[in-house]
Amino acid sequence: MNDSKAVIFDMDGVLVDSEPLYIDKVNRFYKLCNKEVSYKELCKLVGSSYNLQKKLMTQWFGEDINEDELMDFYFKKSGKLRFNYDDIINPYIKYILPKLKQDNIKTAIASSSPKEDIEKFLNDCGLNDYFDYVVSGRGFKESKPNPEIYLYTVDKLQVEKGNCIILEDSSYGIQAAKNAGIYVMAHYEPRFGFDQSDADDIFYDFLEAYHKIKEKFENNMD
Repeated sequence: MNDSKAVIFDMDGVLVDSEPLYIDKVNRFYKLCNKEVSYKELCKLVGSSYNLQKKLMTQWFGEDINEDELMDFYFKKSGKLRFNYDDIINPYIKYILPKLKQDNIKTAIASSSPKEDIEKFLNDCGLNDYFDYVVSGRGFKESKPNPEIYLYTVDKLQVEKGNCIILEDSSYGIQAAKNAGIYVMAHYEPRFGFDQSDADDIFYDFLEAYHKIKEKFENNMD
């Protein structure tokens, strides 16, 4: 380890505003099946692990079907969600990533999304050259709020936890960062009922986040 600094980004809800699209897709699935699920219930999926998604969606379906059968039916019925990540990338992301690189601050993505989705994001947005490491949570036994994905990413970046900042949005992600003992900044998100009170700081856009990151590192993370 050395004095290198690093910023680790969650993807959905942080780098891209993809979560409303996923909620809409699930909502349309239940309507096709003539079932009603409230928007408040659907918001429970945001930031959750795949295992929790399976459990909730099976409960909402309300018939004698196991979780794997329900998800197979869901994917066949609803198909692949098709969109270009560049259309939903959050403002200032493309502006701050080159600046972080110029500042010699390492960057990584640590997302619960499948690796193929992360790769599509990088390709769609032309950002392959701006991340030192990319990690999918699908390769771990437990998802956020378990801290394993963040501890693994910090190790791969070869930085000290005290020289690292995590950018998150969901309650699960924030708790994962706190459980890892790493400073976490939350992207303000009022739409899904997240509890962001455990975050060390909150930011409203990514230009603000960049200035807060710089200030924190210049103050030696005190």
